[in-house]
Amino acid sequence: MSKVQSSKCKIQNLLAQKQDVSTLSISELKNFFIAGLILIVFGVAARLVLEDLPNIEPITLTAILAGVIFRNKLAALVPLAVVGITDVIIGNTSILIFTWSAWLIIGFFGLILKRSKLTDFSFIFKFTGLGLAANLFFYLWTNFGVWLVGGLYPRTASGLIESYFMGLPFLEYQIFGNLIILPIASFGLVILKRQEVYQKISKFLKVVYANKN
Repeated sequence: MSKVQSSKCKIQNLLAQKQDVSTLSISELKNFFIAGLILIVFGVAARLVLEDLPNIEPITLTAILAGVIFRNKLAALVPLAVVGITDVIIGNTSILIFTWSAWLIIGFFGLILKRSKLTDFSFIFKFTGLGLAANLFFYLWTNFGVWLVGGLYPRTASGLIESYFMGLPFLEYQIFGNLIILPIASFGLVILKRQEVYQKISKFLKVVYANKN
């Protein structure tokens, strides 16, 4: 089995696992760890590659995917790990506490979809909508941080409004990027899950057919 097929099988297994990590076997915990590591490596690599593109980032995708795949609060550690590792390389600003806490909270967003059917194409719209909601939260929280501790705007109501206004171009880039990335990723996830269901049905039908003969 190739490495791609092996990783695919691990993700398929995780999508069917229980929510409670304490109930998982050693083998399942190993898959849990490997899938988390894959997401972190992907998030780190993608953020570094896309560094020069204004606010087109992969962390939203990584965060929502972690919640959907793991269906556990530990999923919040994935985006936090991505931003922590990449900030060591590319740096951060005086609002680090706001950016880090924003990604930590966004890490819980994917849990909203833990009961959604991954075989339903409506999942794509839910996944994308949740990602855009995460972008809006990130914008509101971090620009509040810019106003509070960034020293760029007066700590008045008008200063807060100005902070949000000046942050709009970054929000636009972020939404534009995720309107492309999120639907493609969620579509792939649906196809992956549908293929898994199809394989189970095919296997069942083969058993039934063999018993009849």
